[in-house]
Amino acid sequence: MNGKTGDKVVIGGIYKCKDHPENTVTFKKGAIFLPCGRAGSHGTVWLLVRKVP
Repeated sequence: MNGKTGDKVVIGGIYKCKDHPENTVTFKKGAIFLPCGRAGSHGTVWLLVRKVP
């Protein structure tokens, strides 16, 4: 599962930035994917690492 910056989170969990995999963020279901905080805060594709309730 993945999502792009600005998309609604369908599955809550821990996500990593496609371009900066060391940057992980926990997003709750229903939230909006934020930009990556690295390299001047850029839009990205977030990749699900682990689901969380």
